[in-house]
Amino acid sequence: MGGELPPAPAEWLTEKSWGEILRLEDMSAFKGFVEHFKEKISSYKSMYDSSAPHEYDIKEPFYQKLTPF
Repeated sequence: MGGELPPAPAEWLTEKSWGEILRLEDMSAFKGFVEHFKEKISSYKSMYDSSAPHEYDIKEPFYQKLTPF
């Protein structure tokens, strides 16, 4: 993704983080993720602020497709 990024949906997202989120859509398993992220922004903010984000039990369809690899 080159050029200027669309505005981030939240001030707590760095430009780098927002760019990485946008690039997820390049992977077929994450088509539609950007809209999902925007709709669930408060949930992702809670995870972002957490001292243990790796312990979140995420039941979203995007995460159910992931493998340990």
